Amino acid sequence: MRAGQKRGLLYALILLLIAIAGTVTWRQERRASQGFPGFPPDVPQAAVNPFGVNVELSQYNEVELGRALDLIEAGGFRWVRQTFPWAQIEPQRGKYEWAIWDRIVAAVREHNLELIAVLDTSPLWARQGANPHTPPQDMADFGRFVRAFAERYGDDIDYYQVWDEPNLSAHWGDAYVDPAAYARLLREGYVQIKSADPVAFVLMAGLAPNAEGGPLNLNEVAFLEGLYAAGGGGFFDILAVKPYGFDAGPDDRRVGIGVLNFSRAKLARDFLVAHGDGEKAIWAVEFGWNSLPPDWRGRPSIWGQVGEEEQASYAVQAHLRALDEWPWMGMLAWAEFQPPVPPGDPRWGFALVDANWRPRPVYERLRELATREPVAYPGRYPANHYAARYRGHWRLSPYGADIGHSGDSLTIPFKGTRLDLTVRRGRFWAVLYVTVDGQPANALPKDSQGRSYLVLYDPLCRPETVTLARGLADGVHEAKLVAQGGWSQWAIVGWTVSREPNLRPYRLAWALLGVCALGLILAGRRDVASLGPCLLPAARRLLGKLADRYRGLHEGLQATLLALAAALFYFSPWPLLSLFGLALLAILIYLRLDLGLALAALSIPFFLRPKPLLGLALPMVEVATLLCFAAWVWQAIRGKGQGPNRWSNLDRPMLLLVAVAAASLLWAENREVAVREFRAVVLEPALFYLLVRCTLARERHRRLAWHLADALTLAAVAVSLMGLYQYATGDVIVVEGVRRVRGIYGSPNNLGLFLGRVVPILAAVALFGRSLKRRAAYLAAGLPVVACLYLTYSRGAWLLGLPAAFLFLGLVRGRRALLVSLATLLAIALSLVPLLGTERLAIDFRGGTAFFRLKLWQSALSMIRDHPLTGVGLDNFLYQYRTRYVLPEAWEELNLSHPHNILLDWWTRLGVLGVAVLVWLEVAFFKRGLGLYRHLADPDRRALVLGLMASMVDFLAHGLIDNSYFLVDLAFVFCLTLGVIEGLRDDL
Repeated sequence: MRAGQKRGLLYALILLLIAIAGTVTWRQERRASQGFPGFPPDVPQAAVNPFGVNVELSQYNEVELGRALDLIEAGGFRWVRQTFPWAQIEPQRGKYEWAIWDRIVAAVREHNLELIAVLDTSPLWARQGANPHTPPQDMADFGRFVRAFAERYGDDIDYYQVWDEPNLSAHWGDAYVDPAAYARLLREGYVQIKSADPVAFVLMAGLAPNAEGGPLNLNEVAFLEGLYAAGGGGFFDILAVKPYGFDAGPDDRRVGIGVLNFSRAKLARDFLVAHGDGEKAIWAVEFGWNSLPPDWRGRPSIWGQVGEEEQASYAVQAHLRALDEWPWMGMLAWAEFQPPVPPGDPRWGFALVDANWRPRPVYERLRELATREPVAYPGRYPANHYAARYRGHWRLSPYGADIGHSGDSLTIPFKGTRLDLTVRRGRFWAVLYVTVDGQPANALPKDSQGRSYLVLYDPLCRPETVTLARGLADGVHEAKLVAQGGWSQWAIVGWTVSREPNLRPYRLAWALLGVCALGLILAGRRDVASLGPCLLPAARRLLGKLADRYRGLHEGLQATLLALAAALFYFSPWPLLSLFGLALLAILIYLRLDLGLALAALSIPFFLRPKPLLGLALPMVEVATLLCFAAWVWQAIRGKGQGPNRWSNLDRPMLLLVAVAAASLLWAENREVAVREFRAVVLEPALFYLLVRCTLARERHRRLAWHLADALTLAAVAVSLMGLYQYATGDVIVVEGVRRVRGIYGSPNNLGLFLGRVVPILAAVALFGRSLKRRAAYLAAGLPVVACLYLTYSRGAWLLGLPAAFLFLGLVRGRRALLVSLATLLAIALSLVPLLGTERLAIDFRGGTAFFRLKLWQSALSMIRDHPLTGVGLDNFLYQYRTRYVLPEAWEELNLSHPHNILLDWWTRLGVLGVAVLVWLEVAFFKRGLGLYRHLADPDRRALVLGLMASMVDFLAHGLIDNSYFLVDLAFVFCLTLGVIEGLRDDL
């Protein structure tokens, strides 16, 4: 290596070190900015005293009630959250029993505490079922109770919470949680409360922390999505959450659906901001850490477990963190004061005082915090905030503070780096003299005596926000304002405390690094350039050797490396590591495109579990498909790929399907959902078809057909085992007299649709293939798949899809196979005999599922009559149906997203051209498939082709009464089936 190249290498190494230093500086700058930069949001109901506690005061007699409230008041708590059960207050319609609750409200008022009234449960006469947490059958009954309650206690109660934990089945009548139904309940409560008590505030029900996706329990974000979609976002003033700490401390800053910790409150805040409701406060209506004694013999805690001192420390840290970092958080209510439960109940682990009225360490530590001198943390505050200390003749109101005489003073203790004051100026001369920590405020002008002052004169009388001080150390400060004039204009409106990170050291570091990098580049550009001819060929040779080494590995090892890269991308909790896994996955797919397509097939049913990355939700099947397409395009550009040799009878209708679906976006009223469905259900599956069809045509990828079939089989086995585990553990949906499994899906019917496509393939290969090893493997795989499919109790699968598929197998295969198929149909019929007495197999054309299905089809036909040529657009059926076409007698099932019939579905989405495309696809498919079956020499491939055709028969038969294509998994299986059949034509 020449001297110039050596210098160039040295320059390159130094530049690399500068880049590393820049990365470290960037990370440190981001960390410094995370505290809370800039102006806090304007969230009025966050500026309240944060100390609250959950109570059950109805358990006490007169003496005990006073004792409990004395302890709460002495502990510095301002809020008590008490449930007022409708079931007890109005046990008979129109007859109220107020005595107990009158006593509680009066006692709380005497102790100068604020009540949060939780209006929960339904009386037996208003609900259907034994669970008192069942919502009422008639929302108007609940509304009448709420109005009566607000009229009676409106002078004493200003905060009402409508229901509690509706995202848990146990608090929703043991039924499926229903955000839309809760939205109606919330709206009824909101309207009645505001009518009786216009100045009151309504809290949404406290949402229980969980990571589930329904239908029995639903995580908070998914529940809020459903609530807002149902129009419930405008019917509450404060969002209530329950950020229990579980086993993580309050400093655990992980935030995610699957993470249960105190930081979980941030999920709710992010949701509100994303939906334009950032001005609404969030209150933690329950929080805490559970601490039971070491010799505890009662039921174990489901909230995790910490020591008593640790619990007390966590409680204080949580309050301080919320004050310091979350200016949108208002009240935080500790989980329990003294729970009304037996001694063996783990809720005693949250108690502030024990059963013998002895305060626990957590009470003492919270009392110390709550009774100290109040400080205003980052946030916006009204003039009458409890942290302000007024001296003199001030008058206070929610609208501001009015100066009484010259010399009146206001002291504001605050923690932050900046303080702004909002003032209301008037027509007469007046000023405020301002000091911060005894020194003149650094953001105001100074008079001849060196005093900082703020002018209160303005003939326009406009409110204005003025910065008093900035660039302070991030700590506790004290501002003092002394008035000279300014009375009768309510001069003080409020103030804002901010925390601005000091980024100057980082900006200086960036500047120095940039200057050094620029100097090196200018000085050594020729020497660095001389490295190119030396290093680039070596790098290319190294990469080529690595690629050849990978291609030379055993196929099983290649598949393992691909799976590890996919797992690194999908499961890594760190974005950078996920991006590295994604890059590695792209490289491996480029080297083995066929294995990438198999990965896409394996991922098909898991589209409901996307990978969250950089604010996006990325299903693995879509990621793998797009990476495969990119690899295929790049190979084609480099001359190593292969496109269609000629357009076939399947290529043309697939292209027309994409074109018709794209055109439908022009007239779809709800274009956002139409575009999403076009991408996920039409375009990407069509790309998958193209890739399968073209890759199979390449000689070295002839095994791709089996890779895809094996991957689809593995996917079916995985979701089936999940469903069987659910059945064994009781995590099932009990409806119509049967216990139904759902696997990874939200509905058993969706699981039945997917497995119904796979079972015919398994049956054909297991029964008619030649390879004993493959037949045995597919037979073994079929056992859990068939068992799980049976436990879905999908009528479409068992009464239409599978019988049609097996009948097709028998008719095509011959007499002996037909006898086997008939025997299979008989076995299916016999397996359903135990269900004959259940509602699941009952057919009722007067009010059951059959009745609603017929009405749905009538509505779909009406929709087609109005839109015969174009349909209503992709994924727009729901919005047209429930607002225009639903028949009055079918009002009980309004939210149906498709017409449950294949022809009606394609027609309503894509118009008459969509139906023509469907017919063209099916005719071309079976023509190609039957030709392959008759002429292929390999018995195993013939069996696979036969299974794919039988799967398509299931598609058509099951689609007569349910979905057929327009779900992500069904669309990919459909295109996989077409792609394999078309790709195998070169075997003829």
